[in-house]
Amino acid sequence: MCLSKKKTIIKKIHKLESINAIHDYMMNLFFLELMRTSATDGNHSSDQLSHQIKQYIQQNFSEQNFKIDAIVEHFNFNYHYLCKVFKQNTNTTIGDYILKMRMKKAKALILAQYTSVETIAMKVGYSNANYFSKRFKKYYGLSPQQYIQLKTIPHNS
Repeated sequence: MCLSKKKTIIKKIHKLESINAIHDYMMNLFFLELMRTSATDGNHSSDQLSHQIKQYIQQNFSEQNFKIDAIVEHFNFNYHYLCKVFKQNTNTTIGDYILKMRMKKAKALILAQYTSVETIAMKVGYSNANYFSKRFKKYYGLSPQQYIQLKTIPHNS
């Protein structure tokens, strides 16, 4: 690291007002450097990590209130680092990927003749059926109940 960059970092640290702010700044520098060096070493390791995160999400998204914190804890990486690596390699956020998995599963359950919104919500990881309904409607443009009715209407040929 060049002298001018070190001086810039030291000046920035002196301007920070708390130990937590200094800690966050230093952790951010560390992970940016880690990402920079891994990018020069090739993206194989970050691609592999993103693939493992996807697999973990696919295996666990239906757990009640499954959140990114569970992924962070499982992989033992910094929250921001995991999110950044995943986004770089997949062009989507971890939260959006979890939502996508939940919505695909909810749609499949409706197509498999599940008609209780509460049951569907529970099976895809939501403890609150109303919140699930709002997320479903925002994702598909129809509420789960509307989608259920649409899929259960007999079609005359």
